[in-house]
Amino acid sequence: MYVDSRRPVMDQEYVYKQRFILQVVLAGAFYPNYFTFGQPDEEMAVRELAGKDPKTTIVLKHIPPYGFLYHKQLQSLFRQCGQVKSVVFDGTKAFVEFSRNPTERFKTLPAVYMAIKMSQLKVALELNVHSAEEIEGKVQGGAVSKLRNTRVNVDFQKQTVDPMQVSFNTVNRSQTITDLLLTIDVTEVVEVGHFWGYRVDERTSKILRKLTAEINRLKLVPLPTHPHPDLVCLAPFTDFDQESYFRAQILYVSGNSAEVFFVDYGNRSHVDLDLLMEIPCQLLELPFQRFECCFRGVWSCCDEPEPGGPGDAPARLPSSRKPSGRRPELPTSVPVEEQPRVSFPATSSLAPSCVFRVYTTLSLFLAKSSRHELDQSHEALKGLFSKSVEDIADMSMPSPMKDDKKYLIRILLESFSSNKLGAPNCKAILHGPFNPYELKCHSLTRISKFRCVWIEKESINSVIISDAPEDLYQRMLVAASLSVNATGSTMLLRETSLMPHIPGLPALLSVLFAPAMELRVDRDGKNYTGVLCGLGWNPTTGAPILPEHDIELAFDVQFNVEDIIEINILRTAINKLVCDGPNGSKFLGPERIAQLQDSARQKLLGLFCQSKPRQRIVPTWHEKPYEWNQVDPKLVMEQADRESARGKNTFLYQLHKLIVLSA
Repeated sequence: MYVDSRRPVMDQEYVYKQRFILQVVLAGAFYPNYFTFGQPDEEMAVRELAGKDPKTTIVLKHIPPYGFLYHKQLQSLFRQCGQVKSVVFDGTKAFVEFSRNPTERFKTLPAVYMAIKMSQLKVALELNVHSAEEIEGKVQGGAVSKLRNTRVNVDFQKQTVDPMQVSFNTVNRSQTITDLLLTIDVTEVVEVGHFWGYRVDERTSKILRKLTAEINRLKLVPLPTHPHPDLVCLAPFTDFDQESYFRAQILYVSGNSAEVFFVDYGNRSHVDLDLLMEIPCQLLELPFQRFECCFRGVWSCCDEPEPGGPGDAPARLPSSRKPSGRRPELPTSVPVEEQPRVSFPATSSLAPSCVFRVYTTLSLFLAKSSRHELDQSHEALKGLFSKSVEDIADMSMPSPMKDDKKYLIRILLESFSSNKLGAPNCKAILHGPFNPYELKCHSLTRISKFRCVWIEKESINSVIISDAPEDLYQRMLVAASLSVNATGSTMLLRETSLMPHIPGLPALLSVLFAPAMELRVDRDGKNYTGVLCGLGWNPTTGAPILPEHDIELAFDVQFNVEDIIEINILRTAINKLVCDGPNGSKFLGPERIAQLQDSARQKLLGLFCQSKPRQRIVPTWHEKPYEWNQVDPKLVMEQADRESARGKNTFLYQLHKLIVLSA
């Protein structure tokens, strides 16, 4: 068959379209080896992660007492996965957070996948430790015992080890939440609705002026070590022909230069390695002043990207408006280069569904993407705003107990580093890593519905983590090969393909490639609610044909008659290309085949890439699942192909029967 290898000049999404079409072809070739994923319990997952970002964080269990003493050992265990930004020790748990590039889109880091893979491969995670009794007997006469259950934050970026309450600056927090108007200078746009900047107010301006003056008084010293990603240093930036040094984080090093991210302003720049300078420890104590903002429900003014693409739209920033509904269309936008100033009210009277999320330097937010976290944070902020300024000021007073814990932590770390405790004489075996948003796979076919499903360890899809837990649409996996154990309780999948996250995709692919299907309708006969796919049923006996491979699905998006007609048109186009007969492909020339292929491609993309997303509905399962012939024959509309009716061709796909809906 003729395939045009030339790439259309004007179609920038051609590569992604081709990848998606290839995935659809694989789904058709390996029907019915279809699998989907169970949704994680969001409330339990948030509690398990203690509010940490699931895209950057993994959990370890069975942490020994005084686990913060071994933070360097813990860091080395995950060095092959990625750069560890911080570790929070909380009792017998530890939350390991990996560094992410602040100028990239929100997505689960490869380091998180690799860490979870270590658990899957049963890589032993061991720490050489001292017993708790030995530590308490040798340091401060046992006074350090109060640190046994203290939550401790180890920040590798700032090189600090603090009790959690001390590392979080409550004074700045109170000043942040009492301001009801946030004015931001936008300096770096990551994608539509996601940008960096810094606050424009008297307090922030005063902090930045003081910081700049302090840096200007320094005698700059070159970096003592070779530059590496995530290192915080001083880097130059030229503004109005005047060069000054600012606090910066190295994003990556390439040759003799590095890309740095200015942590107080939110913009980035390329700098020669020779110009990077060491930052004094006292300049790391001040919280970074850059401000990360992500609007919930904001979408691109441009058309939606094709399935299989990266999902990036041209970087254009919407104007300051409150979102109304799930996907508001913002009528105005301004180019990134103009660096607009965005102002928006941060009042607690906004309904949770309309609140955008705002991440500050203190990790506060007005709303998060997931519904559970959105409601939780909204209620918390209402409580904070209901307090008077005087009450909040009282909350921010330093505590002698916190200072005492910080002092004991310092004494304990000094004793450990100076080898006063001697050589570690115990080993601690850690459990994990875990991520509560890791997805588990299950089969769509009837015979394997309740089997345990494993994906081979060598597969890139052996670890799948939910990037959008708030999105309840079903995801789909296709397997080219599968095997079942001797007892029939477990399946092993090989050569898998994870399909793009498109609403309604499992149902669309199942209907597109099923030999036969029967639509389910609601009791009023007004809407399609689901579909039964398989080989159909025997009209004589009424028994299903090969029922083990039947697939019963409840629609999670709206399907209508036009969708079924489009699927039948596409099945007809496939028949023309792959079937024999007088009109078969072997009797057609290359140009005609190319025309038919292009027509099939356009029909396929049109089916999946609609200009307006299908409306989401609550799935309703049929009262008699896996039973055929549940529709009144008077409502069934035959869809016969003219060529098939003449008996001229043998077709791969028969056309699906429509069910007439009530008005």
